[in-house]
Amino acid sequence: MASHSEAEFTQYVEKFGQLEKHILEALRIMWDDAPCDLSVEIIARRVGMSSSNFARRFKLNLKRTPMAVLAEIRVTKAKPLLAQSNKSIKEVAIDGGWLRRGSFSRSFKRVCGITPTEYRNLNPPAGPACRALTPPELLVLSACSMTRA
Repeated sequence: MASHSEAEFTQYVEKFGQLEKHILEALRIMWDDAPCDLSVEIIARRVGMSSSNFARRFKLNLKRTPMAVLAEIRVTKAKPLLAQSNKSIKEVAIDGGWLRRGSFSRSFKRVCGITPTEYRNLNPPAGPACRALTPPELLVLSACSMTRA
């Protein structure tokens, strides 16, 4: 996935206003580990809450479920790959944490209102050199494996 700075995370979180400490921690986990295998249970455990309490507090704070927000974060991070690389949509989906292109396309359309293909057509990559702008797939794999420990 394309690198996203601290400023981008801060800008993303600011749209939610004041948040509880545990919910802000959860958003940081979702942002940093978006392509990894995350679930409500995993995130709740990492912020020191039960799954049911976490899901309830999350929805109370953000008015959306944790998985809906995770999908939005993944789509946010996938958009630069669609616009700046020549990776196939399936490759972008896998790099972003989706197991299937169809799931990625549905999530992308739900968040953006258009399909990944339509988005790419509106924001075409500049050419073969763009592939070098994306980090190696190995970085995504190593980041995920560190969070599973």
